[in-house]
Amino acid sequence: SFWIEIVNFMSAIATELRGRTPEATLSALLAVEATKEQGLVVRRYADAIRWYEQAQRRWPSDPRAADWLYNAAVWREGLGDDAGALEDWQRYLKQYRARPDAARIAFNIGIVLERLNDFRRAAAHWSAFHRDWAGMASPEKLLLARYRQAMDLRETKAPQARAVLADVGHLFARLPEQEKTAAVIDAAAHARFLGVEPSFEEFIGIHFHHARQDDLVRALNLKSSRVERLVSAYGEVIAIGSPQWSQAAFERIGEAYRNFNKGLLDAPMPRVLDAEQRELYRSTLESQALPLEDKATAAFADAIRVSQKSGVYSEWVIKAHELLREYQPDAYGEVHRPPFVENAVSRGIAPDLPGGGP
Repeated sequence: SFWIEIVNFMSAIATELRGRTPEATLSALLAVEATKEQGLVVRRYADAIRWYEQAQRRWPSDPRAADWLYNAAVWREGLGDDAGALEDWQRYLKQYRARPDAARIAFNIGIVLERLNDFRRAAAHWSAFHRDWAGMASPEKLLLARYRQAMDLRETKAPQARAVLADVGHLFARLPEQEKTAAVIDAAAHARFLGVEPSFEEFIGIHFHHARQDDLVRALNLKSSRVERLVSAYGEVIAIGSPQWSQAAFERIGEAYRNFNKGLLDAPMPRVLDAEQRELYRSTLESQALPLEDKATAAFADAIRVSQKSGVYSEWVIKAHELLREYQPDAYGEVHRPPFVENAVSRGIAPDLPGGGP
């Protein structure tokens, strides 16, 4: 067509003239972009990237050179060439570090490293980000960098991940209110949630499968003391205000009460009791278990309520919905499972959907 002929013609001119002046490369690129603006999808991005990079290398001091390299890196990302984009971004910081967008580019480099699944380098990059860009990056970006560092350390199973997660909470507490964007709130809530998870696992591990009454009473007292601390800790997650991680916290609270409830109901009967004592023992356990069931259903319902109010629908709501239907099968319909797209700020932990034991 006419426009394709124009593109080919301008490409030929660029090939002939780009060794003489920077304008030749730029003019050719603008011609390609002009055809795109006419509604034609031009598949010459690879050529444009090459022209941008060659022009920047030949004339690095040209006032437009930084923009050429920036465009090349952006287009490489758009084509899925993260390795090539990483090289361009790193060269950009090396040569144009004084530009006002340098801190934003440095932040983007960490994201590219994560997309390349190079989590060790990404974690090291985020650690250095705090040192190298503290004077230029916003408090929001510094917190998100620390959060991403923690998540990348978790990917590599590094022991310091827990301490870095705790640091996210400290940064959030000092952050000005105007800097608490949705991304920051999600990051802080997720970090706090992950900090509580070891306590949740310990709580679930406390069981009542003891033949001796003294051991059973000891386990009951331990679980009773732990559940209140656990609920309080998940309450801190909810207070941060992230819809997704509030759902997760409510689901975990419900799951903890459910586990306690079922543990009491399934507790073994001490062998030394006679029939009357066994009846009294069972009645006592059931009386203690019933309020726990009510608290579990209330927490699952709260998770669903947060989803309905915020419009955020996560795997945590699905699990809360399924567990609530165990207690109230007629109150809720079938669970719908839409596809979820995982993003970098929600990486880390997903609920185990029901199907196993309590």
